[in-house]
Amino acid sequence: MAAVRNYIAHGYFSVDDVILFETIRQELQPLLPHLEAILHKHNQERKG
Repeated sequence: MAAVRNYIAHGYFSVDDVILFETIRQELQPLLPHLEAILHKHNQERKG
């Protein structure tokens, strides 16, 4: 993912929107439940 971030940040107008969208859809979407669980745990810990 770091390589994708660097490509987006430094690629300027050479980023292919279709490839970027497909990468997000395929690679990041499966992480969503895990990220939501982490966020939920964090919020619960903040409430004490």
